[in-house]
Amino acid sequence: MRSFTLVLYHLKHAETWVKLLLVYSFVGTIALVGFAWAIEVDSKESVGMTIVPLLQAFSPMLAATIAWLGVHHTVRNSRKQESLKAWHESVRWACELCFSEDENKVAMGLALLDALDNHPQLEENEQQIIDSAIKNVCNKGLEK
Repeated sequence: MRSFTLVLYHLKHAETWVKLLLVYSFVGTIALVGFAWAIEVDSKESVGMTIVPLLQAFSPMLAATIAWLGVHHTVRNSRKQESLKAWHESVRWACELCFSEDENKVAMGLALLDALDNHPQLEENEQQIIDSAIKNVCNKGLEK
């Protein structure tokens, strides 16, 4: 019983594509059993009675899933691009604060850069942008 609960927990927290893969694996297993049964009976009528309804049922589901995966991928990329665009605007604003003459604004800019450094979607080049901005602000402070 514990292993079944563990499986349900992992299914609940799995990515959508994993859930779809599991559903199609289950459906494919049922289809294979149906095909094996039809071949075992070895009747053209039983093969037709098995294959045609399965194809009629699963072809639209497969087409809808492929379409959904394409749309889901596009929407996810669009959200990521919007998030990174907002991140770049925030970095620009924080850098402008860092090069202000007011020390409170400089402190606020550094705090913002530090907070922006923890963004979950940052790649290595974005990390380098933050690091170089902080390094430049620190060098500016040492020159004073």
